[in-house]
Amino acid sequence: MLAIGDVELLPKVRRVLTNLLPKLKASDSTLIDAQQKKLLLSVLTNNRRVKLPAEYIAFQLAILKSLEQIGDLNDLQTVTEIATSKGKSYDERVRK
Repeated sequence: MLAIGDVELLPKVRRVLTNLLPKLKASDSTLIDAQQKKLLLSVLTNNRRVKLPAEYIAFQLAILKSLEQIGDLNDLQTVTEIATSKGKSYDERVRK
């Protein structure tokens, strides 16, 4: 498992996940456990900087796309917060 201190690997992992997450199907929901999903959701909620790099936005969009298939009611609050956060610092591309 990737540890928080593995800073060098993070960009590579982000690129791979950006490509893989949107390909998930509902039947793949068992591939991501609760802790992993919590980490993915934290990527959506813990970055309130105004200007994020394009590759980070792509990662966030990939997470949101995957939640269409593997998300559940518990994830709805996070997604709703992002979608309705007009005026806050979520990137417009992520809010749509």
